[in-house]
Amino acid sequence: MDQAAPESTIKFYQIFEVASDSNSVRKIDLNDADENDVLAFVTKLANDAKYGTSQRQATFQDSSAVKTNLIASLTDDENKSSISKIAQHLLSCEVEYNSKHGNFNEIRKGSLLVSNFESKGQNSILVAKIDVENFFETEHLRLLKGLPQDKGVYKTCLVNVEVKALGEEIYLSDTNSSISKFWWNTFLECEFIRDSQKNTDLAFSLLSSTLSQVNKVSPVDHAFLKGNLTSYFTTTTHFDPDEMIERIVGNYEPENEDVDTSKIKKDLKKACKSGKFDTSFEIDITPIKSKLKRTIKIDDDIELKIKSGDVSKIYHFEHQKNNFIAIKAKSGYGNFRKLDVSDD
Repeated sequence: MDQAAPESTIKFYQIFEVASDSNSVRKIDLNDADENDVLAFVTKLANDAKYGTSQRQATFQDSSAVKTNLIASLTDDENKSSISKIAQHLLSCEVEYNSKHGNFNEIRKGSLLVSNFESKGQNSILVAKIDVENFFETEHLRLLKGLPQDKGVYKTCLVNVEVKALGEEIYLSDTNSSISKFWWNTFLECEFIRDSQKNTDLAFSLLSSTLSQVNKVSPVDHAFLKGNLTSYFTTTTHFDPDEMIERIVGNYEPENEDVDTSKIKKDLKKACKSGKFDTSFEIDITPIKSKLKRTIKIDDDIELKIKSGDVSKIYHFEHQKNNFIAIKAKSGYGNFRKLDVSDD
């Protein structure tokens, strides 16, 4: 594992094995743990919480038991007894949840990690539920259990600390496509800062603005890419950054060789990591319906209205030194004269 950056330090960390099947919480002995390894793991999870592809900002409710005990952890003794109360709270939530839903969607056994650390001058607390994985220890081929370093299944909550007080906003993430309701509602007891409509509006506006740079180079390519963006928002129910970028750009081959699709992908990823909208939300196009339509002026008497953003059926060609627009149509074409474009 890579060593943590020198400007990062870890103040405390505790890991608990939480098992609802045996109704037990066990604090794991970390006396032999390498603090640099722990810090590297914690900062990775914290980075996912703030910049991951399934991230949302929220605030704790006043009744949150997690919030109460996190505040207590800033001033209690070195044993951090308040952290064990968070683990017990998670256990009770899981036991109650599994008694109601276990036959259909039982919560997997895992570990609760709580750590107070400082990175780049910012003091933060990370709370993470990590599903335990089985693996073989190579020296003696013994089957062991452990926390996954890469591609594990986990849910996180990151909150900044300001002068022995918690910051107002918290950052949530989930390796699943959406934040588990059990995690944000039942266990953490928090509320999202932005609802689906607000996120949809903010995301569509910023992503549209990002693609507008292409219009300066190639209006044709911009029209295709903007159409793909509109199509994504009108045909998808849940926003996912990776899927969005693939749907918009994918293996698209630009008409103009000056259009750099790799740069477009990077710019779209940067927009998703800007923090101006959540990266995991249900799409609700109600506030952007007017933005989805596009009107193109053909001449003083004719305007072309595109409702879905899809321009793949619209073509431009030249005939006898005149410019024409051709539309692949299933109906309506009988209202117009037929143009003979055969060679003279």
